[in-house]
Amino acid sequence: MTTKEPEQSNQEEKKGPIALPLVLSVGELSEILDESPIEIIKSLIKLGIMATVNEEIDFAIAARVAQSFNYQVLKPKESVDNSSALNVGSEIDTHEKNKGETRAPVITVLGHVDHGKTTLLDAIRQSNEVSKEQGGITQKIGAYQIKHNKSTMTFIDTPGHEAFSSMRISGTSVTDIVVLVVAADDGLMPQTIESINHAKNASVPMIIAVNKIDLDGANIDKIKAQLAEHEVIVEDLGGEVICVPVSALNKKGIDELLESINLLSEINELEANSNLPGMGVVIESYSDPQKGPMSTVLVKSGSFFLGDLLVVGTISGKIRQMIDGFGEKIDVAKPSTPTLIMGLPGINKVGDIVEVVNNEKKVRK
Repeated sequence: MTTKEPEQSNQEEKKGPIALPLVLSVGELSEILDESPIEIIKSLIKLGIMATVNEEIDFAIAARVAQSFNYQVLKPKESVDNSSALNVGSEIDTHEKNKGETRAPVITVLGHVDHGKTTLLDAIRQSNEVSKEQGGITQKIGAYQIKHNKSTMTFIDTPGHEAFSSMRISGTSVTDIVVLVVAADDGLMPQTIESINHAKNASVPMIIAVNKIDLDGANIDKIKAQLAEHEVIVEDLGGEVICVPVSALNKKGIDELLESINLLSEINELEANSNLPGMGVVIESYSDPQKGPMSTVLVKSGSFFLGDLLVVGTISGKIRQMIDGFGEKIDVAKPSTPTLIMGLPGINKVGDIVEVVNNEKKVRK
């Protein structure tokens, strides 16, 4: 993925020069530059990098961030006097520290408004082994997790197009896999093509769900040919894109679709470190008449615990309550978990970064 350079003000005079170590945490960089951790994280987001205050970044990335704040940065040889053996060891330590455990894939369902996205999401939700155990009741929080054959998956259950677009604009893509729904009796529509472009621009792999296969006029081969015109080549035409025929209404092909999602997530080796302070993305936010401001946050890395101090942009608050997709109160939310959080003042924007900080001092800064 190509990274964009953060915007740099030409009106301010150059600061520095400053020396940076080969590896440092985001928090350490914020202290060196005398900028708040939030501003450093925003600069990293513009580079296409998601990192928490405690995560480490290398010299090259740190230098680009520093330059975006008009600092002159000394070259590594000028700023460090360590042996190459020590430097290699440091890089290995950093790699091991950031190495995480396997996490659930996050899936967004996109496609034309009349092609059955909502019906498909409902069919997937109803197939959930956990919800069957709990009586099939789910809480609408903008996302939900299901278990299928011992694998956990997270589905974004907001108006997919709007959420996906908003998060891309803010540079906070949370999606690992896009399921593109195309009606077998209709074909590609402008919104379908727009969805394809969204997925391509975000470098997110797609799975095609050809829906309504049981209707008169269904033509799967026609759909595959239309997809090929937009450089989406399915497997049986020699490409790499998985295509699954389904009937969301009659719940046909749902297991096959979920197996395909599981396969693709295993290939992509999705990982995150749950031992770090939590960082997540707002996927839905509103004000409840009785409970006040509520924000659904999808955890990207680390863990969120009850009582944690959070920062979102310029506002902060403590987690008073967390609710999962079944309406159950939870004490901890780990990577890929969607949770409805109470405790943040105000309504947040879709795509806002939510971060756990260690103390009030960092919030004030």
